[in-house]
Amino acid sequence: SSLVVFAGSARTSRRVHNQIVRIKHLKTALRQRPTSDYLPDWKRDAAWDALKRHAKANSGRAAEHREQLKRRSQ
Repeated sequence: SSLVVFAGSARTSRRVHNQIVRIKHLKTALRQRPTSDYLPDWKRDAAWDALKRHAKANSGRAAEHREQLKRRSQ
């Protein structure tokens, strides 16, 4: 089964929607993954660290984006 990590919101099919994991729930989803790994542990850990860095870097972008939308609508 595949796992889609998604930081925003969108309308999509129910099949895709059931595969979406929000970044804030990713740690829980990874704990529930199958015990047989598709990747070596070090690659999975490196990917997890990269996701955390990107999530932290983009955490302020939502408010910034809302402000841009508000200015455009005026």
